[in-house]
Amino acid sequence: MVWFKRLQLNNFRNYGEASIDIEAPGFVVLHGANGAGKTNILEAISLFSPGRGLRGSRVQEIQNHKKSSEWAVSGYVETDYGTIRLGTGFDQ
Repeated sequence: MVWFKRLQLNNFRNYGEASIDIEAPGFVVLHGANGAGKTNILEAISLFSPGRGLRGSRVQEIQNHKKSSEWAVSGYVETDYGTIRLGTGFDQ
């Protein structure tokens, strides 16, 4: 089984900085008002799969426009072989 133990966002979409820690594998429920950033979290996770992410966005569209143009998404993924750190981002 493969699951995210931790997801960290920096200047990603509407998030300046955010971190989500997940204690154990299983279902995760995201809830909040429209425009709160639920889909942005799903998009961040989707960047670790082949392709251009959930929305197919260009790199310039992913950054938090209220902050600098650099952004990053990283996380710790638990696998059968141990914990692996993954990350992606954009740095001008």
